[in-house]
Amino acid sequence: MFTYNIQLAGYPYEKFDEKGETNFKDFIQIFNSFPWLDQLDNYDKIKEGCSATISVKAIGDDNDFWVSIAGDREKYIFLLGFVYLKPKKGLFGLGKEKIVKWVDIYEIEDKDKIKSFYNLYFDKKTDNLKTEFSTLKKFDSMEAFIK
Repeated sequence: MFTYNIQLAGYPYEKFDEKGETNFKDFIQIFNSFPWLDQLDNYDKIKEGCSATISVKAIGDDNDFWVSIAGDREKYIFLLGFVYLKPKKGLFGLGKEKIVKWVDIYEIEDKDKIKSFYNLYFDKKTDNLKTEFSTLKKFDSMEAFIK
């Protein structure tokens, strides 16, 4: 089972509209009908908070997978964020290792390719998904500060 939530442009980073259960077919309809460019326009007007984002979570799994948009109506990219558990060493590599939520963020323009990534995610083919991520330009990688 999967659930999803939406953050509209300008929402505080900790605000999410929980939408409930979803599956791959329904998620793709949500993705296709989401007003991405209108949300970019809204963000451009207010210039604060987060960009429009749709996040999916598999229940009983520590991974989250989200898609966001950045830029403006004339030139934009999608950002894919994959959140997972990662061991992290203490300060300066010393001390006890701890497990943290980590996010790798990738740039992508092709909506069909985004859908293929989500197909892998919904099929729980995480290893294949990570392999496919390696074909994309990495935007950032950091500790995730999400719920």
